[in-house]
Amino acid sequence: MVYGYFMLIFATTKVMSARKEHNINYPNLYADRTIDGEEKANKFNSVQRAHQNTLEMFHFMMVLMFVNGLFSPRLSSELGFVYITCRLFYVIGYGNKGPEGRKLASNLSFLCMGLFVILSIYNGVVLLLTK
Repeated sequence: MVYGYFMLIFATTKVMSARKEHNINYPNLYADRTIDGEEKANKFNSVQRAHQNTLEMFHFMMVLMFVNGLFSPRLSSELGFVYITCRLFYVIGYGNKGPEGRKLASNLSFLCMGLFVILSIYNGVVLLLTK
C-alpha cells in the first residue's frame, strides 16, 4: 500500500511539472484547446487525465488489497505490486505519448483488478463455507 502512495506522489509531481511547463494555472483542471492551443492542451490533459484516472481507481484497489490481504496476504501483496507498477507505467506512458501510450499498462492493470475481484469472490466463498 505504501508503494501505491509513492506512485500517487509521482503522478502528482508529473501534473505539477506539466502545469508549470504549459502554464496551466489553478483552478483549471484541464487545459482548454481554444485558449491554450491543441498541442499544449493535449500534452497537459494527457498527464492530468492519467493522474485523475489513477485516483479514480485507487480507493477501490486499496480496499480490495486490504480485504484480500486478510485472507491471502502473499497473493494480495504480489498482485497489488503488479497493479501499482502497471499504474506507474500507465502514468508515464499516458503522459509521454498521450492516449496511445497507456494501452498496455491499462489493460494489465484492469487484468489485475479482475483477478482481485475473483480473489475476493473466492475468499468470500471460503469464508462462508468454513465454520
